[in-house]
Amino acid sequence: MSQNIPVVKPGIVAVSRSCFPKDLSERRRAALVSAFSGYIYECPITVENEIDAQSAVKDVKNAGVNALVVYLGNFGPETPETLIIEWFEGPVMYIAAAEGDGPVNAMDGALRRALKLFYPQLAQVRLIDYKVRVIDSNAATAAKVRVLITSSDGKSDWTTLGVSEDIIDASRAALVDSIEYKLIADIEERK
Repeated sequence: MSQNIPVVKPGIVAVSRSCFPKDLSERRRAALVSAFSGYIYECPITVENEIDAQSAVKDVKNAGVNALVVYLGNFGPETPETLIIEWFEGPVMYIAAAEGDGPVNAMDGALRRALKLFYPQLAQVRLIDYKVRVIDSNAATAAKVRVLITSSDGKSDWTTLGVSEDIIDASRAALVDSIEYKLIADIEERK
């Protein structure tokens, strides 16, 4: 009996900038690969420019990779790594990291960085208010929290909600909902 399940051969490419040490991106890429429980081809070429992007795509194709992860780290996406989507003949996923003033700001920055290639209008969105409320104070530190995030795109404001025992997870849920709200509102506005 045959199965209709494709064999996925994933690969990962790291991105850097000439103003940063290249080995920083390479160390971060290696850390991701070591944390991954399955096999993933680690492209030895770190993308800093368009020529590197072309070379990286050629390298992963020669290695038989048919699904690609582009690790942006704290960078991009800029032109070289956006061209990878055009040149690679398979699915491409971007992973982003960010630093910020606390975990919520960093998570917001990483989320935007990964999505701005596909949704440039997200650059207009700003978090303008962040509130945390304990739902059941009798549960003390095990209590669920409710996170309310108010965002704005300069034209309108909206508030989204996340609930969890974990404040970071509740914040993530509210951030994701805020971005989804903006994208849906833009679609509705065009109708």
